[in-house]
Amino acid sequence: MSDLDIEWALSAARGNLVPSYEQRESIQRAVAQLQHRLESQQDLENTEVDDLPRQIAVFSSLLAHIRRLPPEILGTIMSDLDIEWALSAARENLVPSDEQRASIEQAVAQLQHHLESQEDFENTHDLRRQIAVFSSLLAPIRRLPPEILSQIWIQPSLDTPAPRSSYIRLPRFSGRGTNPVLAVSFHWRAIAVSTPKFWASFYVDLLGTDNTARLLELYLERSKQCLLSIRISGGGPVHPSILKQLIDSSERWVWIRLSSSHLSLFSPIRGRLQALVALDLIVYNGNAHQEKATWLGSTPESPEAQ
Repeated sequence: MSDLDIEWALSAARGNLVPSYEQRESIQRAVAQLQHRLESQQDLENTEVDDLPRQIAVFSSLLAHIRRLPPEILGTIMSDLDIEWALSAARENLVPSDEQRASIEQAVAQLQHHLESQEDFENTHDLRRQIAVFSSLLAPIRRLPPEILSQIWIQPSLDTPAPRSSYIRLPRFSGRGTNPVLAVSFHWRAIAVSTPKFWASFYVDLLGTDNTARLLELYLERSKQCLLSIRISGGGPVHPSILKQLIDSSERWVWIRLSSSHLSLFSPIRGRLQALVALDLIVYNGNAHQEKATWLGSTPESPEAQ
């Protein structure tokens, strides 16, 4: 993060600091690095995984174009609103009051006027960004109750794509926890964290690291007692903690895709698949030959039965 840290960013956000050109470059690098860490989730403790979206939001807020609006324009368009409130509202997913909505609509209208006349700014891109910031505060999705938001987020369209080729390098663990919805606002992230079904679908590579095992533990913990849909792969040495956690959770398996040469290692799940309704097996032998079996129906005793 070079010479920047989260405490500096929080202080800058509260003080409405306008970063210098050099600081903006450092902030952009910090955001890119944090995004990369969130997407790859390499070498992270569970607490870091939880905190990364918050840090990204704080640093990104320092790059908001609205911070560069001249005071005379801000005074005109913000009425009884101030910049700190606007940024905080966006991060916290606050629902504006009727009075605040009227002020925001006035701000958007005046920005649209400045955009059309182009009298106050040469860079129309900046103006469009300002309009987007204020308009986002009026978005109807902000008024959706948490239970509706959570139902949207657990739809299959947000699931991690299944591996389609052994030639494509994939992360050793992936799930909905890397979805951008968690970085939209603190409110959205809190809803996602408290929605067990959000964490009940994921992909894991048996050839994982200690960090992979920690992420698996995090998903299993946050999914509570929800039934699990899991894609499992791995043809090399198996991480013992990953294997143990998967076996221990087998009573919650409802949909499994197992692509591995280590089928025998899953023998302890025999008799524990009461919830299973779908099983997709791809078994590799020593010559990389594939044998595929798909099962749908009443619960089998174990994969070996297929």
